Amino acid sequence: MELIDTGWDSRAWLVDGIWIEREPRRPEVARGLLSETWLLPWLTPQLPLPVPEPFVIDHDPLRVRHRLLPGAPLRPDDTAHAPAIGAFLRALHRVDVEQAVALGVPDSDASRRELEHTHARLAGVVLPLLEPGQRTRAAMLLETLATPPADVSLVHGDLGPGHVLVDVGRIGGVIDWTDAHVGDPALDLAWLTHGTSSGFAAALLEAYGGSAALRARALGWHQLGPWHEVLYGVENGRDDLVASGLVGVRDRLALDELVALYDDRTGQPCGSASRSRVRRDNLVHAGTGVVVRNSAGQVYVHRRTDTKDVYPGLYDFAAGGVVSAGEDPRAAAARELEEELGVGGVELRPLLRTYYADAVTRYVGFVFETTYDGPVAHLPDEVAWGGWMDIADVVARIDGNQPGWEFVPDSVACAGDWLRSQATRRADR
Repeated sequence: MELIDTGWDSRAWLVDGIWIEREPRRPEVARGLLSETWLLPWLTPQLPLPVPEPFVIDHDPLRVRHRLLPGAPLRPDDTAHAPAIGAFLRALHRVDVEQAVALGVPDSDASRRELEHTHARLAGVVLPLLEPGQRTRAAMLLETLATPPADVSLVHGDLGPGHVLVDVGRIGGVIDWTDAHVGDPALDLAWLTHGTSSGFAAALLEAYGGSAALRARALGWHQLGPWHEVLYGVENGRDDLVASGLVGVRDRLALDELVALYDDRTGQPCGSASRSRVRRDNLVHAGTGVVVRNSAGQVYVHRRTDTKDVYPGLYDFAAGGVVSAGEDPRAAAARELEEELGVGGVELRPLLRTYYADAVTRYVGFVFETTYDGPVAHLPDEVAWGGWMDIADVVARIDGNQPGWEFVPDSVACAGDWLRSQATRRADR
């Protein structure tokens, strides 16, 4: 007997070179292992890829055993196997949920309660460890995933590269079903569509199908993955896991998000697309801007970093960004304001709604203003410099085309006249 795995949930041994024997590390894992012994023999004839068929060899302590499924972990660029995995998931997500529950799988109500409990722990432990400018987007991610979709399925629950084995040009098996439950099918697509190459993801989705909304949730679940590493590290005194997990959290929060597309004729949402596609094809989307003024009437001006994908290095008198898929424009404006300038909890007063288009960007604009006298904290990736300026000075720099003071053209086109009217009004006092 050779110890081959001491993971978070179970210990595993290779026995006689042909058997895998597993022992749970915690009581809740024991329930999942026991459920595998009932669920997987029932699933086997319904799935196009091999899965283990475990059986109990001891109850105290619980030990289960199944034949070794050969293979090495799936590579993220192994596009040849993507269609088979897509077909496998399509079959898995269509099995009879009620029969799966009768075999010990947590039903949708139990899964929802577990999700609520887990999200509460993540919010209490992980959110405070993030930088202030990242917390709004992170909290929105938790909120987005908090409610399961109407159409739930039996899901594997932990489909990472180590649980899909490839052996001599074929899929050797899909293993480790301890987390199987009735829930959001997008969870099983998370790593497979966002942790793999673009070619792999495209081939898998072509075989699987699925709506744009499901694919958007898959990105959310992928972004949430490293949170569990942080949580495990904190709760088990593993500072190394906390550190590596936080890097993953920050990196994945910055992944290509789904942006709301808008109809330029009606000004209403009409779909979604990835941020990179919106930029590449200059698709009409929604953007927000918030003009921040202090009680003295000054406007907060900032310079965009040189790494921004639109108008890098230019000045702006409004903080803002794109509206994510399914996001309310006012909520998006509040989120962007806190991310860019660290300004939160303020009243946003609508200024105008407009449309802007040039060779770089096209969007339906939602512009707000707010009054704020507190400290400003820049998000380093977004803002290179910022400071309070008199409105007249801002207008003079915009209209005078002063060297070194080039402002973003969209804010000037959308809210420049309003800014000029405010400067005139103050001058007439």
